[in-house]
Amino acid sequence: RVSEIRALMLARGRTAAVWRVGPSATPKGLAERLVALGMEAESEEDTVILVLTEPPGAGPSPFDVRLVSTFDQHLAAIEVGNQGFEFSAEEAADERRRARDTFESEQASGTSARLVAFEGARPVATGRAFFSPFGLYLVGGATLPSDRRRGAMTAIVARAWEEAVRRKTPTLATLGGKLAAPTLKRIGFVPVGRVRHLVDRIPES
Repeated sequence: RVSEIRALMLARGRTAAVWRVGPSATPKGLAERLVALGMEAESEEDTVILVLTEPPGAGPSPFDVRLVSTFDQHLAAIEVGNQGFEFSAEEAADERRRARDTFESEQASGTSARLVAFEGARPVATGRAFFSPFGLYLVGGATLPSDRRRGAMTAIVARAWEEAVRRKTPTLATLGGKLAAPTLKRIGFVPVGRVRHLVDRIPES
């Protein structure tokens, strides 16, 4: 199975992949078996699985959070992500190069949506929500370094909650590291487990 995934990634021009191994993963000892196949821990700490089933504790916000519906908004989300995640010039250029394809694919599938927090006309934070019958799964949260700790990500969570309620699936789930988890807990998320992240650097030959 690992060989199949590696072949798929190489066919798409990718030479690395991240495997997330949660508490219900099978077979038993899966993470250790993947490490034995050459994968490495992405960081020294696992991430926490967090779930929100009540309205988030978010007060008034100066941010206007929108679900991406135009290509310009999609580009804005990408640029915020490039800066927020401090991507290398090569990684940022790759995100921009694939922007049209990712926009059209996401809009056509209807299985997810990117969210962007604007302050006036200026985008400052972004995240992505995947839709399911059980709730929304939030990933890819990023804020411009100059605008961190101002509540932009909390505003994105609040908007995602509104969308979850609109879809009649009032639950949000996400992963939080040592920086994000405390903030998420403060607005109502509850930890329910941990996930290990393993990087697979795929040989091209």
